[in-house]
Amino acid sequence: WYRDRWDRAQYSATVDSLGRLGPRSGGGDYERWRTRILDAEADVRLAETAVGSPLVATLRAIALEDYSAAQVARQRWTGGVNSRRIKSVVDELRRAADLLQDVAKA
Repeated sequence: WYRDRWDRAQYSATVDSLGRLGPRSGGGDYERWRTRILDAEADVRLAETAVGSPLVATLRAIALEDYSAAQVARQRWTGGVNSRRIKSVVDELRRAADLLQDVAKA
């Protein structure tokens, strides 16, 4: 849900010159798409507020940038990565996912 809302919020009619994501009717539905984009942006803000700043960085890294928990741990702890640190990142992602479920249901 979070990744989908993020992707929708990133839509740009200029970038999507082939019209793969936008309206197929020759652009006449711009206001409807603009509303969808604004709704998606609001959902992303709501989700990130609900998750809270300590977990947002982990959520973004894994859900949006496709990093693994080990990659996030390596970035965070430059002194070396062990299973305890990777588990810590996984636990953060689980907490963020639990909070996102509540937001997505609303």
